[in-house]
Amino acid sequence: MKVLKMPFQVGWDITHNCNLRCKHCFFTASQLSDKASFSKEEAITFVEYLANKKVFHLSLAGGEPLLYPHIVDVIETATKNGMLVALSTNAILLTEELAASLRNAGLTSLQISIDGSSKENNDFIRGEGSFEKTLNGIRIAKKYGFKILIAFVILRTNYHELENVFKLAIQEGAYGVKVQTFIENGIGATNKDKLQLKEEEIIPIISSAWQLKKKYQEDLELMLPLVQEVFEETKYAPEYYYKNWSCLGCQPGLTTVRVSSKGFVRACGSQTSEDNYVGNVLETPLELIYQQSQELIKWRNETNVLTGQETTACGSICGKGCRAGAAPNFAKT
Repeated sequence: MKVLKMPFQVGWDITHNCNLRCKHCFFTASQLSDKASFSKEEAITFVEYLANKKVFHLSLAGGEPLLYPHIVDVIETATKNGMLVALSTNAILLTEELAASLRNAGLTSLQISIDGSSKENNDFIRGEGSFEKTLNGIRIAKKYGFKILIAFVILRTNYHELENVFKLAIQEGAYGVKVQTFIENGIGATNKDKLQLKEEEIIPIISSAWQLKKKYQEDLELMLPLVQEVFEETKYAPEYYYKNWSCLGCQPGLTTVRVSSKGFVRACGSQTSEDNYVGNVLETPLELIYQQSQELIKWRNETNVLTGQETTACGSICGKGCRAGAAPNFAKT
């Protein structure tokens, strides 16, 4: 495989600070209280560097990225330099004034997290009052013309609401729903006994979601986890799930990396421990980190194969495509 000089896409936790403390969050409470971030000058310089190096997709997340004081300036700099920008938010802080500013800066789409179709289930995970506040944010986003993708995490407490979340997304004018699985890090690790489904439980849930994909395909774009039971249904899968495509799942370390609010680089967003840092963009150009990090080289060499078993060691739950899930088994050896 031809080795890239730079990743195509950079995910940036532009602030770790967050206004929620979701029970499944893969950051720790301490990380979510950390207000350290790039200065405006550092942020603009970094975005201009990425654009100059032909990184075409910048994914802004957190924490809650709307808490970053220079978020509009960052987005405007990126879009004016031809970059595609995505932003993941809980939408609680999205006012009409801010929505207008983000649109004027060139942002066109939002990924908005919600973990239930009802107040009871969502608020149990995300905090009292969050359901109505997020719905209000979604409606403001629609008013200002944003394309909306709903992000939903399958948990023991909400899996039965999956189809209702699809219906809610249609009702609120979202174009799609991204369904994710629980990650045992941060706050989530302390709540895993309450939230985490066993593999034998989650496989039929995901399989049923793929059946629902057929039902809703005319009205909703559904991005679903992959399990072996649905692996052959490529008619309904995005092209990167095809067996004859080398990426076979997510792309950390290959075409994408993640940058923290302090500039530290790691392969995957869900790996939040300092043990996973491979360099800092405020000290070393990302191009050099990407090309020279032995950790990233190891991820690339051990994950770009076509045969499932060698791709990762995490088993059938992700179709052998989730490198973060496999990392404890190979990335530090």
